[in-house]
Amino acid sequence: MMMVDFKYSILEISPFHMAASRGEMYCFYKFNRKILNILLQYFENINFCTQEKLYGYTPVHLAASISNIDCLKALLEHSLTPQDLNIKTKDNLTALSISVLNKSSEALIRYLVKKGSHLNIPFSSHLISLIHVACIRGNSSILEFFLKSAADSNQITENRKSGALLCAQVGSLLCLKVLHKYEADFNLLDADMYSPLQWACIKGNNDIVDFLLQNIFPEEVFHGSIFSSLHCAVFNQSIHSVNAILEMKREIPQLFDIYLRTPLHYAVALDEPSIVESLLNSGASLSIKNSLGETPIHIAAVNHNRSILDVCLAHSCDLSIVDHNGNTALHLACLGGHKENAALLTTKMTQEEISIKNNQGEIAEYFSQKIRPVSDDCDS
Repeated sequence: MMMVDFKYSILEISPFHMAASRGEMYCFYKFNRKILNILLQYFENINFCTQEKLYGYTPVHLAASISNIDCLKALLEHSLTPQDLNIKTKDNLTALSISVLNKSSEALIRYLVKKGSHLNIPFSSHLISLIHVACIRGNSSILEFFLKSAADSNQITENRKSGALLCAQVGSLLCLKVLHKYEADFNLLDADMYSPLQWACIKGNNDIVDFLLQNIFPEEVFHGSIFSSLHCAVFNQSIHSVNAILEMKREIPQLFDIYLRTPLHYAVALDEPSIVESLLNSGASLSIKNSLGETPIHIAAVNHNRSILDVCLAHSCDLSIVDHNGNTALHLACLGGHKENAALLTTKMTQEEISIKNNQGEIAEYFSQKIRPVSDDCDS
């Protein structure tokens, strides 16, 4: 019998690699089942890896990379064990992870799992798993298949991102429902201490927010980073998410970020009066100071949208409160040139409050005398 050289000298790859790859990657034009069958008769160790040329890819990896299920079946039905099937390339990829990353057919992916591919092996230095990829791509059917096949629903990446958290970020409600079915933990925090609910609020994924609120306990609503879920919803100007949180939490605790800003501090700095109204109706305080000594009224006083200040002044507030520089809200409105806001404030303040001096000895009254008070229905 003629001796067969199984090393292709130019590319340093074997006939098995040529038969498996079909040509897209390595200049071979057509998968030939007959040729592969002949090779299988004469060679036992079909999974040997070449040197640097293919980065540790075996014929199985190549067949998976082009979604060639016929080739995979021929190789896997020969003599491979699950251990052979889970060989990793130098990029830490198995045949299954390659198939998932390349969006191969579900039939091929299911076939590889059936043959013994491991489901809980991360395939990158960032500990990304098959579960994470399925969640990011919103592939709920593959995700459910993996979980039904004993994949861990709470796997986390290097940055501690769980599948549920990724679903919240990308807005994949169907995948989140699948994770819930398999008892995923919706309170796992990422490396920045953000929860899935916080991310859903930041991204404005209202359907995700609603689903999470339905499936966590009330005491878990503000679980996570000091920048609470309510802060996140306000920052994204999502009135839907704000109201959903306020409805679930009948009593809102005092929530502060690292600069002692409450959700109301953020709301009055933005451009959505309905959010300010919702927070105030839920008991948010206009008198709490941030790290600069500013109350929400101070911030509303320098907002270009006068309706924000209108909403605030319709509620009980102390306009004599000063910040760390001794400035009242009127000082800031006058010094910032916000004439309408300053005029509106003077209609709500006593003469004594208008005459308060700041740390530089400046009296807001000096500025306000030049500003004619406006009526509440002024549109200019």
